[in-house]
Amino acid sequence: MHGDKSLLFAEDFYENMPNLQVIAYYHMHYPLLPRSLECSTNLTTLCLHECKSMFDWSLVGYLENLEVLSFAHCAIRKLPAAIANLRKLKLLDLTGCVDLHIDDGVFRNLSSLEELYMRVSEGKGVRFTNASFEELKMLSSQLCALEIEFVDKNTWPENFSFKKLDKFKISIGCLLEEKKYNEKYSFEKTLKLVTECSSDLLACKINEMFTITEHVHLQVNDMIGLEDISIRPSSFCSLMELEISSCVNLIYLFPTSVARGLKKLERLTVLSCSVLKALVKDDGREINSVGEMIKFEKLKFLSLRELPKLEILFSTENVVELPQLVELGADGLPNFTSIYPDNNNSCALLNSQVRISKLERLKITSVENLKQIWGVSSEEDDNNNISTLREIRVERCDSLVNLFPTNPMRLLDRLEELEVSRCRSIEVIFNIDLECDGLGELVTNSSLRAILVIGSNKDLWREERDNRISTVAFPSNIIHSFHSLQELVIRNYGSVDAVFEMESSPAGGRELVTTTNNQQPLLPNLQKLTLLSIHSISHVWKCSNWKRILILQKQSSFQNLTTILIWHCDRIKYLFSPLMAKLLLNLKKIRIDRCEGIEEVVSNRDDKDEAMTTTYTTTTFFPHLHSLSFERLKNLKRIGGGLSAKSSTGITTHDQFEF
Repeated sequence: MHGDKSLLFAEDFYENMPNLQVIAYYHMHYPLLPRSLECSTNLTTLCLHECKSMFDWSLVGYLENLEVLSFAHCAIRKLPAAIANLRKLKLLDLTGCVDLHIDDGVFRNLSSLEELYMRVSEGKGVRFTNASFEELKMLSSQLCALEIEFVDKNTWPENFSFKKLDKFKISIGCLLEEKKYNEKYSFEKTLKLVTECSSDLLACKINEMFTITEHVHLQVNDMIGLEDISIRPSSFCSLMELEISSCVNLIYLFPTSVARGLKKLERLTVLSCSVLKALVKDDGREINSVGEMIKFEKLKFLSLRELPKLEILFSTENVVELPQLVELGADGLPNFTSIYPDNNNSCALLNSQVRISKLERLKITSVENLKQIWGVSSEEDDNNNISTLREIRVERCDSLVNLFPTNPMRLLDRLEELEVSRCRSIEVIFNIDLECDGLGELVTNSSLRAILVIGSNKDLWREERDNRISTVAFPSNIIHSFHSLQELVIRNYGSVDAVFEMESSPAGGRELVTTTNNQQPLLPNLQKLTLLSIHSISHVWKCSNWKRILILQKQSSFQNLTTILIWHCDRIKYLFSPLMAKLLLNLKKIRIDRCEGIEEVVSNRDDKDEAMTTTYTTTTFFPHLHSLSFERLKNLKRIGGGLSAKSSTGITTHDQFEF
């Protein structure tokens, strides 16, 4: 029953229910009355979840046929000794009970108990007496499921027996923390172990459980390698996730003999290990396996964070294959200057011995000496299929000069999301050689859906033919390539005076992007445009022949753009020309904030084709616009054109605004 927290029951509520077997209450202050409990001796299951009643819980002891009892997340602070009367009890759930005290004798007679859940809440562990802790020790040999946190060292599980366990979440020296993974990473066999000395874990014999454990978190200060906690080649044969953190003396993680046994490992996280030099080290024990490939068959996720001494991933002469790796995160690795190998670069994270074929997500953060991600020869790299990448995120890499090699489109034909943030030394993001054969077809096939550029003073595009640096974020000969782009965010970006160039200037020697022979719409899937703190920008859309654009495009360019957010772009005088505004039929929201230079939203001041602007007596823009927000625009004079609404040559916007 899930209902009013203050709902009260009549005293005879259960008297006519002699065969009642299951009761469950959720979020109720008074889930049942004591006298009613005594009338329910046939009850086998009682579940109270987040019930805050203050009555005498010892009356539960009268339910002698009870097999399942749950007080999960209830306010009880003391488990009474009367629970010992429940000799048929198979499952006891005390999850989330705060500062719970266990009476002496509670566990003594629970001879049928198979499952015990005691994970605490609010950081306050279960309080045992010496006697109740000894009872738990005796009980451990019969349990098949256990969730418990041994926080205080005087209650560590020495002489416990875990041989029958097939489901468990056990922590020693810390609390268990639930991770919000999707269902396939909701492990039922978890060990979280935090201690100063590896001998403490050996004394508990917890290492004997490694062969059946799926998720292990280790923080052992004196551990130099996993051998220090008696790891054998087959110890981690069931392991699916391993997290190593703050092991201050750890020099390497796996010997090669153990690495070969990680057949089920899917996730590996290593963080804050200040002297770690390598993940895998050749221990010299595999004389007959020299040159034989090491294969992490199921590893999908690898995260390396704050490892200042890491020099190489795999310190072995063997080739290492990661055939299922789809996500790689690198954060705080100062010894690497490249991610992928280069003929002239020996400091690559993924050096020539590493084989990766399915990587989809790459996140690089604070790799302070990183100068490049790909070398100039990466396109010909047979060991790593770079074209599988779908997401690239690079942040705070202040030595990075070039994000991609020249003409990167062949490498990135599946790239969907690109984020470059606060990389102060980067010179160019896309370096394009216009004379490269076949480039047009490759660029046209771009799958990019989202581009986020934050805090760069350099160039988004550079054209190698004449080494021209574009002053437009999306120049005319590039803009038609991004048919899949759905979101564009540019923040704190310098050196551009416009975002979109609809056609090039005559001096540029380039054709209008939309010609009678090539009438592809421009950014037809773009939905959201965000421009933040771009102090050099004076135009969002730049064009000298709007009439031609409008005729050729037939209102198909930017047809899905619904949201425009502009903040602190002080050189912009207006947002749209009247003819550009006619393309934006689905625009729903405009927000302009702290743009000190803006005077109008819609203006024909730069339109050279006057005939086009006077064709219609009244022009209606933005028929679906429902939100128009202006904040701190001290020079704003009018919304459109300087003409009164619905005048003979005026501008009429949609009448459903939210100010």
